[in-house]
Amino acid sequence: MIFYMSYAASMTVFITLLLPEMRQYFFGQVGRWLYIFLFALSLSYLITPPMRWLAKRLAILDIPEARKIHERTTPLLGGVAIIIAFSAALLANMVLEREIMIILYAGGAVAVVSLIDDWKGLRARAKLVIQILAVAFLIGNGIILNGSFVFKLKASDLVAHNAGES
Repeated sequence: MIFYMSYAASMTVFITLLLPEMRQYFFGQVGRWLYIFLFALSLSYLITPPMRWLAKRLAILDIPEARKIHERTTPLLGGVAIIIAFSAALLANMVLEREIMIILYAGGAVAVVSLIDDWKGLRARAKLVIQILAVAFLIGNGIILNGSFVFKLKASDLVAHNAGES
């Protein structure tokens, strides 16, 4: 009963956020990022149950064993629901800045590898290589993640930094 009530509440929030007047209100008065957060939160809550069903249907499950703490089979596509919702929130609200898109590409690559690892299992070396490539892609595009901030790195900054060291 509580699930259905919270699902209905999430559906109401999501539909309300889709109204152009609500979007304009948030963007003009409350804040764009709060709107995007609520959009992603409500959408992820709405698509998690279908992803759970899909995980069971495709047998993308974590089976309990001695080294794991859960006692029953657990569907593994909940993270995919969150990634889809977050990406949809950014794209639907035209947050298409170059830096955000690059972070989405790199994060998407790591997410796909993580999903494959959960489902079929990958060697640690393969996962590490993909993670290193994702970070190299970020750095190569001038993006450094530091805490909760994104810093843009320019080639001139590197030249100036290296020149100061000699």
